[in-house]
Amino acid sequence: MQTFEIKNEYFLDKLNKIENRLNEIDYSKLEIDGEHKIKERDYYLSREYLNEVRSQGKNFTGFPDVQPRYVLLDKEIQKHKSDITEYFFIRRECLDATYPAGGFCSWHNNANVPGWGIMMSWSETGEGDFRYLDEKDEVIVVQDKKGWSNFKHFYFGNYLEPEKLVYHASSNDCLRYTMAFNFGQDKKIYEETLDILVNEK
Repeated sequence: MQTFEIKNEYFLDKLNKIENRLNEIDYSKLEIDGEHKIKERDYYLSREYLNEVRSQGKNFTGFPDVQPRYVLLDKEIQKHKSDITEYFFIRRECLDATYPAGGFCSWHNNANVPGWGIMMSWSETGEGDFRYLDEKDEVIVVQDKKGWSNFKHFYFGNYLEPEKLVYHASSNDCLRYTMAFNFGQDKKIYEETLDILVNEK
């Protein structure tokens, strides 16, 4: 799991348009799926829960068990994401989540959707983070910044390559939006896309 800086003008323009739309939405009118679980955030982000997930081995599906988030399918945001997917030959969008203040994503490993990918978050105030378990069995916390930040690229393994499993979670105390794209096993397209993103054009 590594962070990087996006410089590609086309991608940055799309991010700005998504940010503008995120600031226009009236969240008071939206339902929060899993809202009742917000009060249990500390448990679902704890080392205790992480160990429970790991102890399940292959019986753990890969997706997070708990992820309180707004029920939001915005056509404008989806259009910008579709443009990004087509422009960069991305295989699929694998995450689109808007979290309320107090939201989180419980520990999981995405073993059911292995492959190369990129992930990024927009934070209203910077009060959020992404955390993952490193090869030394230590939890690394990457703090958000206000606006777009936490740009990450990675390879998520599956249960056939347990040494490449990436257990991760996130937490936020302000409005936070996260999206991610998956390239499957196509490392060449993934590397070419990453190279485009870190250059201005």
